[in-house]
Amino acid sequence: MLDWCEENAFNEPSANSELTEEYSQLENGAHIRAETLYRRKKGEEWCDMDLDGAMHGRLHPIDEDRQNRVYNLVYTLIRCGKLSEAIKLLDHVGLLALIPSFKFREMARDASLTPLSCDHRLFRLANSRLSFKQTVEKIIHRGLSMSQIERCIWSAVGGLLEPGLSLSQRTDDRLWCYLNTAIENRLDIAIMKHHPDLCDEDSLQQKTSDLMVTSIFDEIATQERSPFYSSYRFLITNDAESHVTFMRQWLETHLHERHNVHFLRYITHLVIVYMSTNQPFAEEDAYWILERYIDVLVSQKMYTIIPYYASKLPSEAAERLTIGFMYEIEDEKMRIDVLASCHEVGVDTTTLCKKVFSYAVDVCQIGEQRTESDAKLISAWNWLKYPGKEAVIDALFAANLILRKFFAVEKVKEAKLVFDQMEENLSETIEKLWSIEYRDASMPKELSDAIAENRAYQAYIEASDDFNNWFKQLKMTQPETPKSPTKEVWSRMNIHQRAAFEVEQAKVRELQQRHRATCDSLRSTAIDSLESLSLWPNGWLKFAPLDETLRNNADLRKKMEELREIRQSYVSAILGMLITIYDQSQDSSGAIRLAMLLADEKNEIAEALSRDQLCSFVRRLSVAHGGINQ
Repeated sequence: MLDWCEENAFNEPSANSELTEEYSQLENGAHIRAETLYRRKKGEEWCDMDLDGAMHGRLHPIDEDRQNRVYNLVYTLIRCGKLSEAIKLLDHVGLLALIPSFKFREMARDASLTPLSCDHRLFRLANSRLSFKQTVEKIIHRGLSMSQIERCIWSAVGGLLEPGLSLSQRTDDRLWCYLNTAIENRLDIAIMKHHPDLCDEDSLQQKTSDLMVTSIFDEIATQERSPFYSSYRFLITNDAESHVTFMRQWLETHLHERHNVHFLRYITHLVIVYMSTNQPFAEEDAYWILERYIDVLVSQKMYTIIPYYASKLPSEAAERLTIGFMYEIEDEKMRIDVLASCHEVGVDTTTLCKKVFSYAVDVCQIGEQRTESDAKLISAWNWLKYPGKEAVIDALFAANLILRKFFAVEKVKEAKLVFDQMEENLSETIEKLWSIEYRDASMPKELSDAIAENRAYQAYIEASDDFNNWFKQLKMTQPETPKSPTKEVWSRMNIHQRAAFEVEQAKVRELQQRHRATCDSLRSTAIDSLESLSLWPNGWLKFAPLDETLRNNADLRKKMEELREIRQSYVSAILGMLITIYDQSQDSSGAIRLAMLLADEKNEIAEALSRDQLCSFVRRLSVAHGGINQ
């Protein structure tokens, strides 16, 4: 923490620029006490003690100002952890008295010079350490001629709080004073345990009391309300459990304050550090903090880094949060990047994609009215495309599930969008893949039924499109043939007018012929598509009854009931479209052919219809056929 405080102070832009400028000016200046020395040579009493001593006498005002500038800079360098630079500056300007003290401070913090073995030649160096600190205390208390900044320097070197603490205005500077003293006290206590002759029990107890970091931060808290300083308290005391609990409690009361996002980011990474170093902490609080940070990342759409933080949570919570935000992603590139991030933290992305789709099925309620859920469910199906062949079969079953939902509420347009998502024919892809991967094995009935179901939906959508294209063409207004002029009008028309009239008639006839040809072509295509559905092998969307072993499966029974209802509804629609075509085009043979299809039991068309539906179709065919005969 001390190193961090010093590094922050040095890297502060404004302070750093001032420090560099001041350092440069002093390096280029003359001897710091030049004016005092000059006056002394002239016999003036400007110094009555050792010029270079710690307890020097009066200086000339010019020199005193220079000296204070140097001391200010030296203290700043110490505050920034730049002790070597401070020594160089003192040497350059001629203030040498502090240099040995600074050198000794470096030695006193060197572990190699503080051996634990009493047989080591440097073992008695601890005596010098104690003597040095006692001397510093005397200098501070007895050096009446010293400036406040000099006292601050000596207190920093000797590991004392005052007067540096009292003169510090900024919280960071006050914290540094506390930390510097706390570290010196810790070192003193550790050394005293191996040198019991250096200190009595009362002194050791006093050192221990001074070491209490909680009291340091209690003092800091009287003037500083920032949660960062409270956090530093726990870092220094290495109390991870209390730290995490405090951070959660603080966030619970300040979470919605805008600037606290930065603090949330800070404590989230502290939690991760505690996790990686196996520190004891309240897991519930730590996970709560991580989840709040993930919520922030989701709100800022920083999706690609979320899997890393989610991986620090228990698997159930991580899965819940990951699936939740992945479900909301619509951009394909972002989806791929997120999956790559999930893979980097060890997540099975194939399974994850399946769970995202399952989540979409649970939250998207498909009804008769068009809602956002329709598009969200279709979009969620695309997650099953990314794993490739590993999820292609799941993609087929998922597509069929969506199609059943849409067909059940007569959303054929939405069902068509499902097929639009497929880059290749899914059924053909699976059949090719099966023939390669399982060459000698027969395809399971469940999978073959799924392929047949998918093709049935696709065939109906294509046939429905063909019918709509024909009907749209049929209802288009045909060009009207120009009315022929009377003989009297014709006789008054000149040759150019007659030619123009004949050209216009020819154009209209051509357009009419083209309209009829297009209508006939579209009608033929629609009839072929719809009749192929009527003659669908084993019946359109009709499957064999469940085996004895599968009848107890509630999901399968539900699925079969849904298919039965869809078949009944859409077989009726197929017949209705065919009757409409035959009626509008006065196709007698087509109407008779359809009646024969209904009557033929092997086609199993009639059994898909209710009694009322069947009677209705028979009446419509009878009317259409009667009208044709008339």
